[in-house]
Amino acid sequence: MLVNGDVKRADELVKGDLIMVMTDSGLQSVPIYLVTRSSVTHHKVQKVTLSDGSTLTASNNHTVVDEHDQLVALDSVPIGSKLRRYDGELVEVLTNEKVTKERVDLINVMVNIDSTVPLHHVYVTNSLLSGDMLVQLTSDATGEEIDLLWDEIDLTNVPPKK
Repeated sequence: MLVNGDVKRADELVKGDLIMVMTDSGLQSVPIYLVTRSSVTHHKVQKVTLSDGSTLTASNNHTVVDEHDQLVALDSVPIGSKLRRYDGELVEVLTNEKVTKERVDLINVMVNIDSTVPLHHVYVTNSLLSGDMLVQLTSDATGEEIDLLWDEIDLTNVPPKK
């Protein structure tokens, strides 16, 4: 979600776009530091259907905020569990299936590159609170859930500022 309330498709995001991210005091606008894109073929992704009628199709390790305010990999979210929306409401996971896409563009964004607080790396994807690329890399490295306030994000993967 952009600062002005508009919704932009992930494949339209560019460096510098102001997006809404979580902070200690709520949603706030920050510029995207980095957007990466990679096209892959015959790739398995997770397709999640939610109780509000929305769906999210993303990589299996895409992180979302669950009902316990933990960032969890999408492929580990069980049916019946709840995920947190940007407005604080919880939505139930009705389906979570692995599907093979003939061709898919994987898009990752990086925000708040100077903060190790996971909360500062949470942005809005299809109305859900999701972790940025640094959260995903940290989650991949640890294989564990990430607490929004108490864990730390590894910043070693931040490319140098140009």
